[in-house]
Amino acid sequence: MKAFETNVQGTLNIVEGANIINAKVIFISSLASITPSNIYGKTKYDAENLIKTVTAGYEILQLSMTFGLSPNTTNHRPFNKIISTMKTGYPKAYDNHWKFQPTYIKQVILTIEKLLEKSFLGRCLPLVVKESCTMYQIATDIFPNNNIESANLYSPRNEQIITYDTSFESYFPMYSYSLMIDDIKKELSFAFNLGSGTKNST
Repeated sequence: MKAFETNVQGTLNIVEGANIINAKVIFISSLASITPSNIYGKTKYDAENLIKTVTAGYEILQLSMTFGLSPNTTNHRPFNKIISTMKTGYPKAYDNHWKFQPTYIKQVILTIEKLLEKSFLGRCLPLVVKESCTMYQIATDIFPNNNIESANLYSPRNEQIITYDTSFESYFPMYSYSLMIDDIKKELSFAFNLGSGTKNST
């Protein structure tokens, strides 16, 4: 199946190559690997166990739903749904039932920069903002005047709460929900020439 080929077999190829040339690995994984309840989570769990056999050193970054601009603005990642709403006014319906802690792309980038400064310690590092929210909350905070509609789209999902100790927060970059939203508004305004706001066509 595709998930196995990409997440497990693909990771095995990376591990084998890294061990041949004695390379360290920073592996991007998912919070779904912590308590895997579906194929995606199981393959990420298996991939993480493979990464743990990298002999030169590794760090595993476990992400939630990611938000913030990236080079790919057309695939099905949740943030691209927000970009589509900004550009066209649609879709308007966002889930207001499942709460989660989002991952901000800028936090991921800054964390990787930090990791490259030190020896790799073989950790699994969840990267999320401190507060939980819903997709509806994110969309309405970014587009307060867009008439976003509340929907029940993720009802089977359970909230997963990540907490950090003071040693983690003192070393790695941390983001609050409000700081993430403020930064995202600035990113969108700059990237799409929106002036001082995030107005979109309707």
